[in-house]
Amino acid sequence: MNLPLYLGIRSVRANLRTSLIVTASITLAVGVVLTMSSLLFGFRQEFISKTVNASAHIRITTETGQQQPQPALLSATHSLTALENVKPPDLPEKIRGHREILASLQRSPEILAISPAISTNVILRYGAVSYPATLLGIVPEEENKLNGLYEKAIVGSVGDLKTQDKGLAMGKAIAEKMGLEVGNTIQLTARDGNSYLFRLVAIISTGVTSIDSSRLWVNLKDAQTLAGRYNELSEIGLKIANYETAETVAAELTERYAYRAEPWQETNANILSLLVIIFANIYFVLGGLILAAGFGIFNVFSMSVIDRQRDLAILQAIGVGRKLLMQSFLIQGLLVGLIGSLAGLLLGQLLIEWLASLSFGTTGEQRPVSGGGFNMLQVWWLYAGSLGLGMFLSLISALLPAWRAGKVNPVEVIRGG
Repeated sequence: MNLPLYLGIRSVRANLRTSLIVTASITLAVGVVLTMSSLLFGFRQEFISKTVNASAHIRITTETGQQQPQPALLSATHSLTALENVKPPDLPEKIRGHREILASLQRSPEILAISPAISTNVILRYGAVSYPATLLGIVPEEENKLNGLYEKAIVGSVGDLKTQDKGLAMGKAIAEKMGLEVGNTIQLTARDGNSYLFRLVAIISTGVTSIDSSRLWVNLKDAQTLAGRYNELSEIGLKIANYETAETVAAELTERYAYRAEPWQETNANILSLLVIIFANIYFVLGGLILAAGFGIFNVFSMSVIDRQRDLAILQAIGVGRKLLMQSFLIQGLLVGLIGSLAGLLLGQLLIEWLASLSFGTTGEQRPVSGGGFNMLQVWWLYAGSLGLGMFLSLISALLPAWRAGKVNPVEVIRGG
Protein backbone atom coordinates (compact mmCIF):
# COMPACT_ATOMS: atom_id res chain seq x y z
CA MET A 1 0.00 0.00 0.00
CA ASN A 2 1.15 3.54 -0.68
CA LEU A 3 2.90 4.87 2.45
CA PRO A 4 1.08 8.26 2.73
CA LEU A 5 -2.24 6.50 2.23
CA TYR A 6 -1.34 3.90 4.85
CA LEU A 7 -0.30 6.60 7.33
CA GLY A 8 -3.45 8.60 6.63
CA ILE A 9 -5.71 5.60 7.27
CA ARG A 10 -3.78 4.69 10.43
CA SER A 11 -4.08 8.30 11.64
CA VAL A 12 -7.85 8.22 11.21
CA ARG A 13 -8.13 4.99 13.19
CA ALA A 14 -5.60 5.96 15.87
CA ASN A 15 -7.21 9.38 16.48
CA LEU A 16 -10.81 8.21 16.46
CA ARG A 17 -12.10 11.01 18.71
CA THR A 18 -10.57 13.71 16.52
CA SER A 19 -11.86 12.00 13.37
CA LEU A 20 -15.40 11.78 14.79
CA ILE A 21 -15.46 15.49 15.72
CA VAL A 22 -14.30 16.53 12.25
CA THR A 23 -16.70 14.10 10.59
CA ALA A 24 -19.65 15.42 12.62
CA SER A 25 -18.78 19.04 11.69
CA ILE A 26 -18.62 18.23 7.98
CA THR A 27 -21.80 16.14 8.16
CA LEU A 28 -23.75 18.99 9.72
CA ALA A 29 -22.43 21.59 7.28
CA VAL A 30 -23.07 19.46 4.17
CA GLY A 31 -26.51 18.33 5.38
CA VAL A 32 -27.71 21.87 6.12
CA VAL A 33 -26.33 23.30 2.87
CA LEU A 34 -27.93 20.52 0.81
CA THR A 35 -31.30 20.90 2.55
CA MET A 36 -31.45 24.70 2.27
CA SER A 37 -30.29 24.65 -1.35
CA SER A 38 -32.94 22.08 -2.22
CA LEU A 39 -35.59 24.18 -0.47
CA LEU A 40 -34.61 27.49 -2.08
CA PHE A 41 -34.13 26.21 -5.62
CA GLY A 42 -37.27 24.11 -5.29
CA PHE A 43 -39.37 27.13 -4.36
CA ARG A 44 -37.84 29.17 -7.17
CA GLN A 45 -38.54 26.39 -9.67
CA GLU A 46 -42.13 26.02 -8.44
CA PHE A 47 -42.78 29.75 -8.63
CA ILE A 48 -41.27 30.18 -12.09
CA SER A 49 -42.91 27.02 -13.43
CA LYS A 50 -46.40 27.92 -12.24
CA THR A 51 -46.04 31.59 -13.16
CA VAL A 52 -44.66 30.93 -16.63
CA ASN A 53 -47.14 28.14 -17.34
CA ALA A 54 -50.10 30.23 -16.13
CA SER A 55 -49.44 33.17 -18.44
CA ALA A 56 -47.60 34.19 -21.57
CA HIS A 57 -43.82 34.34 -21.71
CA ILE A 58 -44.20 37.68 -23.49
CA ARG A 59 -47.21 40.00 -23.86
CA ILE A 60 -47.43 42.57 -26.62
CA THR A 61 -49.58 45.40 -25.25
CA THR A 62 -51.20 48.56 -26.57
CA GLU A 63 -48.52 50.72 -24.95
CA THR A 64 -46.15 52.22 -27.49
CA GLY A 65 -42.56 51.19 -27.09
CA GLN A 66 -41.08 54.64 -27.74
CA GLN A 67 -42.41 58.00 -26.61
CA GLN A 68 -42.77 60.52 -29.43
CA PRO A 69 -40.88 63.78 -28.84
CA GLN A 70 -42.95 66.94 -28.27
CA PRO A 71 -43.29 69.18 -31.38
CA ALA A 72 -42.23 72.24 -29.36
CA LEU A 73 -38.88 70.61 -28.67
CA LEU A 74 -38.36 69.86 -32.36
CA SER A 75 -39.13 73.43 -33.49
CA ALA A 76 -36.12 75.41 -34.67
CA THR A 77 -37.73 78.74 -33.75
CA HIS A 78 -37.80 78.05 -30.00
CA SER A 79 -35.03 77.46 -27.47
CA LEU A 80 -36.91 75.04 -25.22
CA THR A 81 -34.76 72.28 -23.80
CA ALA A 82 -37.36 70.41 -21.75
CA LEU A 83 -41.07 70.16 -21.02
CA GLU A 84 -42.55 69.04 -17.72
CA ASN A 85 -46.00 67.79 -16.68
CA VAL A 86 -47.03 67.07 -20.25
CA LYS A 87 -50.55 65.65 -20.47
CA PRO A 88 -50.44 62.08 -21.80
CA PRO A 89 -51.96 61.69 -25.27
CA ASP A 90 -55.30 59.94 -25.65
CA LEU A 91 -54.17 56.71 -27.29
CA PRO A 92 -56.64 54.02 -28.39
CA GLU A 93 -56.64 50.83 -26.30
CA LYS A 94 -55.98 48.59 -29.25
CA ILE A 95 -53.09 47.20 -31.28
CA ARG A 96 -53.18 48.81 -34.71
CA GLY A 97 -52.34 46.52 -37.60
CA HIS A 98 -52.69 43.44 -35.44
CA ARG A 99 -53.34 41.17 -38.43
CA GLU A 100 -49.97 42.07 -39.97
CA ILE A 101 -48.26 41.64 -36.60
CA LEU A 102 -49.83 38.20 -36.10
CA ALA A 103 -48.78 37.11 -39.60
CA SER A 104 -45.23 38.30 -38.92
CA LEU A 105 -45.08 36.49 -35.56
CA GLN A 106 -46.24 33.24 -37.15
CA ARG A 107 -43.18 33.28 -39.39
CA SER A 108 -40.78 33.44 -36.43
CA PRO A 109 -39.29 29.98 -35.64
CA GLU A 110 -38.58 30.80 -31.96
CA ILE A 111 -42.26 31.50 -31.20
CA LEU A 112 -44.16 28.32 -30.36
CA ALA A 113 -47.64 29.71 -29.68
CA ILE A 114 -49.53 32.96 -30.33
CA SER A 115 -52.71 33.88 -28.48
CA PRO A 116 -54.55 37.08 -29.50
CA ALA A 117 -56.70 38.49 -26.72
CA ILE A 118 -58.65 41.48 -25.49
CA SER A 119 -58.81 42.48 -21.83
CA THR A 120 -61.35 44.59 -19.99
CA ASN A 121 -62.61 45.10 -16.46
CA VAL A 122 -66.12 43.89 -15.57
CA ILE A 123 -68.42 43.45 -12.58
CA LEU A 124 -69.88 40.00 -11.93
CA ARG A 125 -73.34 39.83 -10.44
CA TYR A 126 -74.91 36.65 -9.15
CA GLY A 127 -77.96 37.16 -6.98
CA ALA A 128 -77.11 39.86 -4.46
CA VAL A 129 -73.34 39.33 -4.78
CA SER A 130 -71.11 41.57 -6.93
CA TYR A 131 -67.44 40.97 -7.67
CA PRO A 132 -64.90 42.95 -9.77
CA ALA A 133 -62.78 40.93 -12.16
CA THR A 134 -60.63 41.11 -15.26
CA LEU A 135 -62.19 39.60 -18.37
CA LEU A 136 -59.87 38.08 -20.96
CA GLY A 137 -61.29 37.30 -24.38
CA ILE A 138 -59.35 34.46 -25.99
CA VAL A 139 -59.27 31.97 -28.82
CA PRO A 140 -59.51 28.83 -26.63
CA GLU A 141 -57.31 26.56 -28.74
CA GLU A 142 -54.57 29.18 -29.08
CA GLU A 143 -54.67 30.00 -25.35
CA ASN A 144 -54.37 26.30 -24.58
CA LYS A 145 -51.21 26.10 -26.70
CA LEU A 146 -49.88 29.09 -24.80
CA ASN A 147 -50.35 27.88 -21.21
CA GLY A 148 -52.21 24.55 -21.21
CA LEU A 149 -55.47 26.16 -20.07
CA TYR A 150 -57.57 23.07 -20.80
CA GLU A 151 -55.63 20.98 -18.26
CA LYS A 152 -56.14 23.59 -15.53
CA ALA A 153 -59.93 23.18 -15.50
CA ILE A 154 -60.92 21.42 -12.26
CA VAL A 155 -64.64 21.43 -13.10
CA GLY A 156 -66.16 21.59 -16.58
CA SER A 157 -64.32 22.06 -19.86
CA VAL A 158 -62.65 25.19 -21.22
CA GLY A 159 -63.16 23.81 -24.71
CA ASP A 160 -66.90 24.48 -24.31
CA LEU A 161 -66.16 28.17 -24.83
CA LYS A 162 -65.98 27.37 -28.55
CA THR A 163 -69.52 25.99 -28.72
CA GLN A 164 -71.40 27.60 -25.82
CA ASP A 165 -72.99 30.94 -26.70
CA LYS A 166 -71.81 33.45 -24.08
CA GLY A 167 -69.76 30.77 -22.29
CA LEU A 168 -67.58 31.76 -19.32
CA ALA A 169 -64.65 30.22 -17.43
CA MET A 170 -63.42 31.69 -14.15
CA GLY A 171 -60.72 31.31 -11.52
CA LYS A 172 -61.31 28.92 -8.65
CA ALA A 173 -61.16 31.61 -5.96
CA ILE A 174 -63.90 33.68 -7.63
CA ALA A 175 -66.21 30.69 -7.90
CA GLU A 176 -65.69 29.84 -4.23
CA LYS A 177 -66.33 33.42 -3.05
CA MET A 178 -69.50 33.77 -5.08
CA GLY A 179 -70.76 30.21 -4.50
CA LEU A 180 -70.89 29.42 -8.23
CA GLU A 181 -71.10 26.07 -9.98
CA VAL A 182 -70.79 25.02 -13.61
CA GLY A 183 -74.11 25.70 -15.34
CA ASN A 184 -74.94 28.85 -13.37
CA THR A 185 -75.87 32.01 -15.29
CA ILE A 186 -73.94 35.15 -14.29
CA GLN A 187 -74.43 38.77 -15.31
CA LEU A 188 -71.36 40.65 -16.53
CA THR A 189 -71.40 44.45 -16.63
CA ALA A 190 -68.80 46.31 -18.69
CA ARG A 191 -67.35 49.75 -18.03
CA ASP A 192 -69.87 51.44 -20.32
CA GLY A 193 -72.78 49.95 -18.35
CA ASN A 194 -73.79 47.30 -20.88
CA SER A 195 -74.71 43.97 -19.29
CA TYR A 196 -74.82 40.46 -20.71
CA LEU A 197 -75.70 37.04 -19.29
CA PHE A 198 -73.00 34.37 -19.45
CA ARG A 199 -73.17 30.67 -18.62
CA LEU A 200 -70.37 29.22 -16.49
CA VAL A 201 -68.76 26.27 -18.33
CA ALA A 202 -65.49 25.76 -16.43
CA ILE A 203 -63.72 26.56 -13.16
CA ILE A 204 -59.95 26.93 -13.48
CA SER A 205 -57.11 26.57 -10.98
CA THR A 206 -53.81 27.93 -12.35
CA GLY A 207 -51.95 27.65 -9.03
CA VAL A 208 -51.23 31.41 -9.07
CA THR A 209 -53.46 33.07 -6.48
CA SER A 210 -53.52 36.51 -8.13
CA ILE A 211 -54.94 34.97 -11.32
CA ASP A 212 -57.35 32.52 -9.68
CA SER A 213 -58.93 35.35 -7.68
CA SER A 214 -59.34 37.89 -10.50
CA ARG A 215 -59.45 36.30 -13.98
CA LEU A 216 -62.37 35.39 -16.26
CA TRP A 217 -62.05 33.80 -19.69
CA VAL A 218 -64.57 34.08 -22.54
CA ASN A 219 -64.49 33.64 -26.29
CA LEU A 220 -62.69 36.48 -28.07
CA LYS A 221 -65.78 37.54 -30.04
CA ASP A 222 -67.92 37.64 -26.90
CA ALA A 223 -65.34 39.83 -25.11
CA GLN A 224 -65.17 42.22 -28.05
CA THR A 225 -68.97 42.50 -28.03
CA LEU A 226 -69.06 43.07 -24.26
CA ALA A 227 -66.38 45.76 -24.42
CA GLY A 228 -67.87 47.37 -27.55
CA ARG A 229 -64.54 47.01 -29.36
CA TYR A 230 -65.29 44.90 -32.42
CA ASN A 231 -62.39 43.25 -34.27
CA GLU A 232 -59.85 44.78 -31.87
CA LEU A 233 -57.06 43.28 -29.78
CA SER A 234 -55.54 44.73 -26.61
CA GLU A 235 -52.75 42.17 -26.20
CA ILE A 236 -51.00 39.27 -27.88
CA GLY A 237 -49.57 36.50 -25.72
CA LEU A 238 -46.50 34.61 -26.91
CA LYS A 239 -44.83 31.38 -25.87
CA ILE A 240 -41.19 31.05 -26.91
CA ALA A 241 -38.83 28.09 -27.07
CA ASN A 242 -36.66 29.24 -24.16
CA TYR A 243 -38.51 31.31 -21.57
CA GLU A 244 -35.21 32.41 -19.98
CA THR A 245 -34.53 34.55 -23.08
CA ALA A 246 -37.89 36.34 -22.83
CA GLU A 247 -36.31 39.71 -21.98
CA THR A 248 -34.07 39.67 -25.06
CA VAL A 249 -36.86 38.57 -27.39
CA ALA A 250 -39.24 41.16 -25.90
CA ALA A 251 -36.76 43.97 -26.56
CA GLU A 252 -36.47 42.86 -30.20
CA LEU A 253 -40.26 42.74 -30.61
CA THR A 254 -40.67 46.18 -29.06
CA GLU A 255 -38.23 47.65 -31.55
CA ARG A 256 -39.78 45.76 -34.47
CA TYR A 257 -43.47 46.59 -33.91
CA ALA A 258 -43.26 49.85 -31.87
CA TYR A 259 -45.58 48.28 -29.27
CA ARG A 260 -44.24 47.42 -25.85
CA ALA A 261 -43.53 43.70 -25.37
CA GLU A 262 -43.52 42.77 -21.68
CA PRO A 263 -41.54 39.66 -20.64
CA TRP A 264 -42.68 37.50 -17.72
CA GLN A 265 -39.61 38.58 -15.71
CA GLU A 266 -40.82 42.19 -15.78
CA THR A 267 -44.37 41.24 -14.83
CA ASN A 268 -43.08 39.38 -11.76
CA ALA A 269 -40.09 41.64 -11.04
CA ASN A 270 -41.10 42.35 -7.43
CA ILE A 271 -41.28 38.69 -6.43
CA LEU A 272 -38.14 37.76 -8.38
CA SER A 273 -36.16 40.54 -6.66
CA LEU A 274 -37.52 39.33 -3.32
CA LEU A 275 -36.27 35.83 -4.12
CA VAL A 276 -32.80 37.25 -4.80
CA ILE A 277 -32.79 38.99 -1.40
CA ILE A 278 -33.97 35.82 0.35
CA PHE A 279 -31.28 33.75 -1.40
CA ALA A 280 -28.59 36.26 -0.46
CA ASN A 281 -29.62 36.38 3.21
CA ILE A 282 -29.87 32.62 3.63
CA TYR A 283 -26.58 31.92 1.87
CA PHE A 284 -24.93 34.61 3.99
CA VAL A 285 -26.03 32.66 7.07
CA LEU A 286 -24.92 29.39 5.50
CA GLY A 287 -21.57 30.97 4.70
CA GLY A 288 -21.15 31.82 8.38
CA LEU A 289 -21.97 28.21 9.28
CA ILE A 290 -19.42 26.88 6.79
CA LEU A 291 -16.78 29.33 8.02
CA ALA A 292 -17.38 28.32 11.64
CA ALA A 293 -17.19 24.65 10.69
CA GLY A 294 -13.96 25.28 8.79
CA PHE A 295 -12.30 27.00 11.78
CA GLY A 296 -13.46 24.17 14.04
CA ILE A 297 -11.95 21.54 11.75
CA PHE A 298 -8.75 23.57 11.45
CA ASN A 299 -8.43 23.79 15.25
CA VAL A 300 -8.99 20.05 15.65
CA PHE A 301 -6.35 19.21 13.03
CA SER A 302 -3.91 21.71 14.56
CA MET A 303 -4.32 20.19 18.02
CA SER A 304 -3.80 16.77 16.45
CA VAL A 305 -0.42 17.91 15.10
CA ILE A 306 0.60 19.22 18.54
CA ASP A 307 -0.49 16.01 20.28
CA ARG A 308 1.36 13.83 17.77
CA GLN A 309 4.62 15.73 17.54
CA ARG A 310 6.59 12.88 19.15
CA ASP A 311 5.10 10.34 16.72
CA LEU A 312 5.88 12.62 13.78
CA ALA A 313 9.45 13.09 15.02
CA ILE A 314 9.97 9.35 15.31
CA LEU A 315 8.63 8.81 11.78
CA GLN A 316 11.09 11.37 10.46
CA ALA A 317 13.91 9.80 12.47
CA ILE A 318 13.34 6.42 10.81
CA GLY A 319 13.41 7.96 7.34
CA VAL A 320 9.90 9.15 6.52
CA GLY A 321 10.31 12.42 4.62
CA ARG A 322 8.49 15.64 5.44
CA LYS A 323 6.70 15.57 2.09
CA LEU A 324 5.27 12.14 2.87
CA LEU A 325 4.09 13.35 6.28
CA MET A 326 2.34 16.31 4.71
CA GLN A 327 0.70 14.02 2.16
CA SER A 328 -0.46 11.66 4.90
CA PHE A 329 -2.14 14.55 6.75
CA LEU A 330 -3.87 15.73 3.58
CA ILE A 331 -5.04 12.19 2.89
CA GLN A 332 -6.36 12.02 6.45
CA GLY A 333 -8.30 15.23 5.85
CA LEU A 334 -9.68 13.92 2.54
CA LEU A 335 -10.73 10.60 4.08
CA VAL A 336 -12.52 12.30 6.96
CA GLY A 337 -14.02 14.81 4.52
CA LEU A 338 -15.31 12.03 2.26
CA ILE A 339 -16.91 10.14 5.15
CA GLY A 340 -18.41 13.32 6.59
CA SER A 341 -19.68 14.50 3.19
CA LEU A 342 -21.37 11.18 2.44
CA ALA A 343 -22.95 11.21 5.88
CA GLY A 344 -24.02 14.83 5.25
CA LEU A 345 -25.70 13.80 1.98
CA LEU A 346 -27.60 11.12 3.88
CA LEU A 347 -28.60 13.62 6.57
CA GLY A 348 -29.65 16.14 3.92
CA GLN A 349 -31.70 13.54 2.06
CA LEU A 350 -33.54 12.60 5.25
CA LEU A 351 -34.30 16.27 5.95
CA ILE A 352 -35.44 16.80 2.35
CA GLU A 353 -37.82 13.84 2.53
CA TRP A 354 -39.20 15.09 5.83
CA LEU A 355 -39.75 18.65 4.61
CA ALA A 356 -41.33 17.41 1.39
CA SER A 357 -43.89 15.49 3.46
CA LEU A 358 -45.05 18.58 5.39
CA SER A 359 -48.15 20.60 4.52
CA PHE A 360 -48.63 24.31 5.01
CA GLY A 361 -51.15 25.53 7.53
CA THR A 362 -52.07 28.55 5.39
CA THR A 363 -54.64 28.68 2.62
CA GLY A 364 -53.84 29.15 -1.03
CA GLU A 365 -55.11 32.74 -0.95
CA GLN A 366 -52.36 33.69 1.51
CA ARG A 367 -49.59 32.61 -0.84
CA PRO A 368 -48.60 33.89 -4.30
CA VAL A 369 -48.26 30.28 -5.48
CA SER A 370 -50.51 27.57 -4.12
CA GLY A 371 -49.19 24.14 -3.20
CA GLY A 372 -49.51 21.41 -0.62
CA GLY A 373 -46.14 21.86 1.05
CA PHE A 374 -42.43 22.41 0.46
CA ASN A 375 -41.34 21.75 -3.10
CA MET A 376 -37.83 20.30 -2.66
CA LEU A 377 -35.59 20.22 -5.72
CA GLN A 378 -33.61 16.99 -6.00
CA VAL A 379 -31.10 17.13 -8.85
CA TRP A 380 -27.63 15.63 -9.17
CA TRP A 381 -25.74 18.92 -9.23
CA LEU A 382 -27.03 19.90 -5.78
CA TYR A 383 -25.71 16.65 -4.32
CA ALA A 384 -22.44 16.90 -6.26
CA GLY A 385 -21.96 20.51 -5.14
CA SER A 386 -22.63 19.66 -1.49
CA LEU A 387 -20.22 16.69 -1.66
CA GLY A 388 -17.56 18.88 -3.24
CA LEU A 389 -18.12 21.53 -0.57
CA GLY A 390 -17.49 19.02 2.22
CA MET A 391 -14.32 17.71 0.56
CA PHE A 392 -13.04 21.22 -0.11
CA LEU A 393 -13.78 22.35 3.44
CA SER A 394 -11.89 19.40 4.91
CA LEU A 395 -8.93 19.75 2.54
CA ILE A 396 -8.53 23.51 3.11
CA SER A 397 -8.76 23.06 6.88
CA ALA A 398 -6.02 20.38 6.77
CA LEU A 399 -3.54 22.34 4.63
CA LEU A 400 -1.87 24.45 7.34
CA PRO A 401 -1.77 21.63 9.94
CA ALA A 402 -0.23 19.38 7.25
CA TRP A 403 2.43 22.01 6.57
CA ARG A 404 3.11 22.32 10.31
CA ALA A 405 3.40 18.52 10.56
CA GLY A 406 6.07 18.57 7.89
CA LYS A 407 7.99 21.33 9.73
CA VAL A 408 8.38 19.30 12.96
CA ASN A 409 12.07 19.08 13.94
CA PRO A 410 12.67 15.51 15.18
CA VAL A 411 15.88 16.41 17.05
CA GLU A 412 14.21 19.15 19.15
CA VAL A 413 11.18 16.99 19.91
CA ILE A 414 13.17 13.93 20.97
CA ARG A 415 15.63 15.97 23.05
CA GLY A 416 12.74 17.78 24.75
CA GLY A 417 11.31 14.41 25.82
